[in-house]
Amino acid sequence: EVLLAGLSLGGSPASVFLTVFLPLSMPGVTAGAALVALSAVGFYITPALLGAPGDYLIAQAIEVRVSTLAEFDGAAALAWLLLALVLAVLLLLRRHVVALPDDVAPAGIHRCHLPPLPPALGVLKTAAERLAPMLLWGLSSGLLVFLLAPIAVVLLLAFSNAPYLSFPPPSYSLRWLKAFLADARWIEALGFSLGVAGTAAFTALLVGTPYALALTRGRFAGRRLLWLLAALPMILPHIVLGLGFFFTAVALGLNGHPVSFWLAYTVIGLPYIVIILVAALNRFDQGLERAANGLGAHPVVAFATVTLPLLSTAFASAFLFAFLAGFDDLIIGLFLSSPRGTTLAIRIWEDIRLEISPKTAVVGMLQVSLLAVCLFSALLTRVLRRPPAPRD
Repeated sequence: EVLLAGLSLGGSPASVFLTVFLPLSMPGVTAGAALVALSAVGFYITPALLGAPGDYLIAQAIEVRVSTLAEFDGAAALAWLLLALVLAVLLLLRRHVVALPDDVAPAGIHRCHLPPLPPALGVLKTAAERLAPMLLWGLSSGLLVFLLAPIAVVLLLAFSNAPYLSFPPPSYSLRWLKAFLADARWIEALGFSLGVAGTAAFTALLVGTPYALALTRGRFAGRRLLWLLAALPMILPHIVLGLGFFFTAVALGLNGHPVSFWLAYTVIGLPYIVIILVAALNRFDQGLERAANGLGAHPVVAFATVTLPLLSTAFASAFLFAFLAGFDDLIIGLFLSSPRGTTLAIRIWEDIRLEISPKTAVVGMLQVSLLAVCLFSALLTRVLRRPPAPRD
């Protein structure tokens, strides 16, 4: 409505973007840029796979000092340095990164008086505005291809008949799918990952639901701190979390035990539960619960019979994201894995580093297929729940 108001008052699309849309979007842009920067600072997987020997990032230095050099003091010092850097950025941008969803953004669309353009530039501006839809479609198509191309490559490699990873495949067969299903190590790792990730996601859902209810419906001091604590595992570099879980698991004698993975994946899955449920509960009409309470239902019964069914899609989405956070984890698993507990991500990592067989592409194909089935099921459920169109 604000954009339409600007256009109706005579503003061009470019001036409305610069004077209305961009100022209102700056908090989100700042938060997004900060989160991307914080994630890149502690990133490990891509630099370790694609980086040259001279491209040595701090996350790689921490992992090497733990797994190869056994320099635990040096690893801890580097982790503290990385943690201090992240916390400093977080403290500087705390109002944007950890703002509660129901916080009111500071008012103020900053006035930006644009001087009139010379005639030549005015013609260029008019031409650019006419070309903007085509440029937008081109940019969107390019981004879509950029995001989907790796998935297409993985799907093709999963049915390759080559003895090693090579693209394009010389021929196609079910050779590596059969090899994956016949390999007990891969099947055991798959079962281990499904078990610990599913249990952790369910635990995070049990903990995150009352947590989200407290954040959305409570009015008490410290709500912002609780919101920060819930989002912190998503903001902090996982290399630092993995090192902390490693020291804790070793001290308790749980390194490699399913319990250590369960606790770690519950922690990293909790932010997804809280963020999704807080957004859903903020949009939920609490009058429905009050009506159920007025009819004699206990608050717990009202939540179970009214809120939970109406927000079932949000709960399912939160569970799925929390499950994927643990199932796809590699960094924390590098510190916690042992012969008695190895996740599928660790098995993929070892295969890429040592064997480079298309079995890894088979795992990717199975994950994409699982996500496709979940999306299709959600779409089918939404279509079946849609009320029939009224007849004339």
